[in-house]
Amino acid sequence: MTSDPPVLPALLRLGLPTMLVLLVQTGVGLIETWFVSFLGTVALTAAAVVFPSYMLMTMMANGGLGGGVASSIARALGAGDRARAESLAFHALVLGAAFGTVFTLALWFGGAALYGAMGAQGSALSTALTYSHVIFAGAIHLWIGALLGAALRGAGQVRVPAGITLAGAIALLVASPLLIFGVGPFPRLDYLLIPLLFGFGTGVVTLVGLNIGAGRPERARRIAWIGAALAGGATGAIGLLAAVFAPQWARLFTADAAVIATTTLYLRTVAPWYGVFGFAMTLYFAGQGARKVGWPVAAGTIRLLIGGVLGAYAATQLHFSLAGLFALVAASSIAFGAVITIALLLTPWSTPAPIPTPLLKGSPA
Repeated sequence: MTSDPPVLPALLRLGLPTMLVLLVQTGVGLIETWFVSFLGTVALTAAAVVFPSYMLMTMMANGGLGGGVASSIARALGAGDRARAESLAFHALVLGAAFGTVFTLALWFGGAALYGAMGAQGSALSTALTYSHVIFAGAIHLWIGALLGAALRGAGQVRVPAGITLAGAIALLVASPLLIFGVGPFPRLDYLLIPLLFGFGTGVVTLVGLNIGAGRPERARRIAWIGAALAGGATGAIGLLAAVFAPQWARLFTADAAVIATTTLYLRTVAPWYGVFGFAMTLYFAGQGARKVGWPVAAGTIRLLIGGVLGAYAATQLHFSLAGLFALVAASSIAFGAVITIALLLTPWSTPAPIPTPLLKGSPA
């Protein structure tokens, strides 16, 4: 009987291409932010209010539905059901078109109300709408690309989507100064965590799904914990560096003393807990691969309630200081990590029974 291949090389083989390409893409985003900073306060405000909606879309496409697509295809291939995997990929294309259309229409017709509620007014609101209309005009393409890329990653083919993303990032880097200057918002450092977490998550969701599909839940669980430990260590190191060098990071983008002080306070309160967040997010991807998403979703909801709902109440009704609000953000990450870790420790992993999927009837095999 042959022994199992080592987990770590397999995780790195699947995760590193995606991670490295997304790091390049993130670097491009930071450079774009630096470019936009030269256009003044109105441009920065406009980019700031649009950015959360764009990140919501990309996270839903890549981490939410994308993770589901990758894990379901990995389980099908792990069980030797190629026809089901191909059918799932076809329906990923359909879902991409549908969700892309929803985002385009929602932000075209609801953008003014949303950005106005976020504080944009006058010329800042007008600029935000112009930016938003351009960005979300391509929502369908982003969704389709994300979900088909997830389908490839679920089949273990990470180089093709990574290559496409890299080519797009290079083209954007060349075009950005020309488009911006005519020939964003101040980043929180959290954005840099995304490439690392998606890189580790890509490997984890695929390997966990393949092993669950093949009837090997214990190996799947081992992969999950190894991947989470790697991601937690990497993001934890970033967090510690961010806390130590917070003022220097802020000065890369602004000379405003108030902004530098606020950024430093935020990073020294929140960044030390990046490792907990990275560990938990990788377990979320593992939960997708194992079809154990109930508790991960509950953990994410708890994080939203603490950092979002309670944070909003504390700001508007209890008049918390910035230090108190940032502490709530840190607490939300700690709660997220604790709930998801305890839940997946206590939840037995077993090979799931096949899901009846009437939707797949008549789809191409």
